[in-house]
Amino acid sequence: MAKISDIIIIELQAVAAILMGLDYVSVNLKEQVENKIKPKLATINDDYKKALDEQIAIIWSNIGYLWLFIYFTLAAIILWLSVKMLKAPGFNLIILAIALISIIFSIYLALMALSKFLEKVIPAAIPAFFRLTISYMLSCQKGVLGAFGFIILMASFICRLYNALIS
Repeated sequence: MAKISDIIIIELQAVAAILMGLDYVSVNLKEQVENKIKPKLATINDDYKKALDEQIAIIWSNIGYLWLFIYFTLAAIILWLSVKMLKAPGFNLIILAIALISIIFSIYLALMALSKFLEKVIPAAIPAFFRLTISYMLSCQKGVLGAFGFIILMASFICRLYNALIS
């Protein structure tokens, strides 16, 4: 895996410092930018809220897949424990084969149910992330620019963590 360049990380931190420092240098510039950006961000936030509400409704309508996953996982565990406990010298080979096939089938059904559920949950993560980010930017006491600078600073920390984990 390729490392993220230290130059890029330093550039991210420099941009973050500038954006976060604007609050102390030019209050007038900050107010002008806030007046232009905040209404647009509020509109975008409302759009993400609508998208997120739609995704949550879809997730709740497919919650049965999660219950199926739990059911088939428990079935596989119970069958496996039954086979281990009943494994005696006179245990019928046909019953053992049926139990093992049932375990495999239960695991397959559990993974299919989990796959269907995650298929509905993952698209909801994108509007949720952006709504959380924009809500933070709108409610930050240092203003939109300071919040954006902080988000960029956090991105630089994530880049550093990534580099540390892959080396």
